[in-house]
Amino acid sequence: MKVKLLVNGKPVETNPYVDLVFSRVVDALVGTLRGVEDWKTVQLEVEK
Repeated sequence: MKVKLLVNGKPVETNPYVDLVFSRVVDALVGTLRGVEDWKTVQLEVEK
């Protein structure tokens, strides 16, 4: 899976391990949502 991370609108480089962790966590979270099957892309925005 490909991960693109932006913080404050600026891209942040990630290494393969971080990509794997983000991918697995997002896949697990999205997989628990009702009505979501075989997703292709996920966009997530978090504000502090």
